[in-house]
Formats: sequence, structure tokens, C-alpha cells
Amino acid sequence: AALAQAEKQMGQAKADLADARAKMELARVTWDRYKVLMEHGAVSKQEGDNQLAAFRSTSAAVTSVEARIGSSEQNMHAVRANLERLVALQDFEKVRAPFSGIITSRNFDVGALISGAGSSMGQGQGGGAMSGPSTGAQGGELFRIAQISLLRVLINVPETNAPGIRTGQTAKVLVQAFPNREFAGQVTRTANAVDISSRTMLTEVQVQNPQLVLLPGMFVQVRLLNPRAAPPLLISGDCVMATPEGLRVAVLQDPAPQDRPPGSARSNRQQAKRIHLQAIEVGRDYGQEIEVVNGLEGWEYIVLNPGDEILEGAVVQPVSSAKAKGAGGQIHK
Repeated sequence: AALAQAEKQMGQAKADLADARAKMELARVTWDRYKVLMEHGAVSKQEGDNQLAAFRSTSAAVTSVEARIGSSEQNMHAVRANLERLVALQDFEKVRAPFSGIITSRNFDVGALISGAGSSMGQGQGGGAMSGPSTGAQGGELFRIAQISLLRVLINVPETNAPGIRTGQTAKVLVQAFPNREFAGQVTRTANAVDISSRTMLTEVQVQNPQLVLLPGMFVQVRLLNPRAAPPLLISGDCVMATPEGLRVAVLQDPAPQDRPPGSARSNRQQAKRIHLQAIEVGRDYGQEIEVVNGLEGWEYIVLNPGDEILEGAVVQPVSSAKAKGAGGQIHK
């Protein structure tokens, strides 16, 4: 109705413009005639000035009507835009998702009044099993929909493994709810930068979930096959000794001849050995095993579970594992 009224006002303004232009044309013709008569002295100068003033008045009236038409056009455009806004707002009665999925959260009850900004003007009582808090969703969120046929898993790859992560790399996803099952995943994108606070790289792994057995929000473990150009040594975590000078491992070395106990075995493995506390630098700690990035070459024999009697330069006699049960330490390669 407001738009129709504005259009009628526009039509009336155009009719007034046509009338004003007709009056201006008549005043112009009359002034031209009086100007000739005034030059010949047929009419007084006062009458000629009156016709000139009438012509100028009608010209100003035409200008005024033209300005009113411009204002009416702007008003009509504003009313039409407001009508389109109201039509679009009425279309919000139908909530459409940009993709197909499952509604996982409903934050408003049936009958609640929602303003154009999305906030609740009046919350209904009760609600279904998926209803959110009665105060409404923060930020005007009505529903939350999830498409779980393809899930995204976000992991933080340690800095030492980050250079080996590539887009398209396969991954295995393990879920505690399915202990005997592995889900195939693929690395789709990485941050290509290491977080300075956690020293990790954010990586996204996508998992196909056609049977919808995996649910959003689950905690999973991701296993990546990440070949390393220079893989470090792995030793048992029980071999590492924390000393005031740093981390050490007890390495077996051949003693000097005078340090060999009499009757010791002559084989390379069973002969008496001397303890050397070798300084090491460790990498990642996997619990039962730990990486050694510096200090060992890989051929050494080290002591497993060294006790307090393991000192620098101590001479030991290796024995078989059956005889070593209950002893203070065991030999481990």
C-alpha cells in the first residue's frame, strides 16, 4: 500500500510538471508579445514588467515541480526497497540449510518469537530432547546441522615430524569406541607453519564415514606413516639415568687386561665389561621407549634398569638372562 501511494504521488507530480510547463510556455509567449508591443510604445512598461514576472514565476514553478519529482522518485525507491526487505524477511519463515545433514542442536522451541536480528523475543515453554537452553542460542543460532558422511579430524603434529607431512598422505584413525577397527583417512591440508607456543603443526585429516558410525566431537587417535630421513635410535626408557650432569646410559666397554677378573669368559659377549656412563640427547618420549638423537651409534650394549651400584668404570660380568633374574641390572642392545 505504501508503494502504491508513492507511485500515485509520483504520477501526480508528473501531471503537475506537465501543467507547470504549459503555464510557463504560455507566459513565455505572452512575454514575447508584450516585449514587442512595449518596444513600439503600445503598452506601458509596467504591463511588460508584469508579464516578465509572470514568466519567471512559472519557470520557477517548473523547477520546483521537477525537484519534487526527484524527491518522489527517491521515496518510491525507498518504499520499494523496504517492500523487498519485508518480502525477504517473510521468507525467513522457512529455514534452509546450504547442505543436507542431520540437525544436532535446536536452540528454540516451537512458538518462540524470533526477531530479525535472530535473538529470542519470547521463549516458549518445554521443548524437545534436542532443545538448547531456554534463554536461546548465543549469537542468534537457531539450529546446528552436521554432515557426518565426511568428518574432519584436526591433529597437532610435533615439530620433528612436521616436515614429513604431505597433502594426500594416508592415515589410520583409531577410536576408543571401536577398539578392533581402523578407519582410513587422508591428509587434506596443513597449516604449513609450526605454532610457536606448542611447537606443533595443525593438520587436517578427512575420514569417510558412509555408515555414520563415527560421531562429531569424538576423540580419536591418528596414526601417520611418516618415514624419516634420519631415524633416531630407540632404547628402553628404563635405560636412561638422570644424573646431575644430565641424561646418561650405562654402556658396556671392554676393560683393560688388568681389570679383567680371573676365569672370565673369552667370548665377546660373556667376557667382563667396564661401565661407561655415556651422555645422550633424547628426542620424543614414547613411554616404554625413547628416542636418542645423539650419543649412541647403535652397536652398543647398554644396561637395562641400572641400579645405584652402576658407577663410572665399574667392572661387571655379563651372565645369561636366566641367571640375571633378581640381579641389579640386565644387558640390553
